[in-house]
Amino acid sequence: MKRLIPAVLVILLGACASEPAQEETITCPTTTISYWVSQSPTDSIPLPGVDVYIFDQVGDTLHTTTGADGTFTVTGELCTPFRARLEFNGETQEMGTWQNKTDCSSCHYPGNNQGAPGYIYIGG
Repeated sequence: MKRLIPAVLVILLGACASEPAQEETITCPTTTISYWVSQSPTDSIPLPGVDVYIFDQVGDTLHTTTGADGTFTVTGELCTPFRARLEFNGETQEMGTWQNKTDCSSCHYPGNNQGAPGYIYIGG
């Protein structure tokens, strides 16, 4: 998806003030994010039917729902940094920090040293 963002119009000596403002096009790369959702940060109990939203700072959002085995995959145009939000049975769980890594397993596992609470989870 291409985003048009108004650029700041800088008027230099000799520039005509009646010229239209230029726009900058930002293209976000196609990204795939896959992992699974658990009922607990430390137990590997898969949770089906969770709505997974991955969103960036320019307004793009990717959405999917976990399958029967708790896994999800989203593919689409997404700029970094991004965050994830889970919704399940009226409960919402959202990442506290913006991320640049698309490999969820590099941080989301029990005992990690990356600051994540463990597996991606909601409920429990």
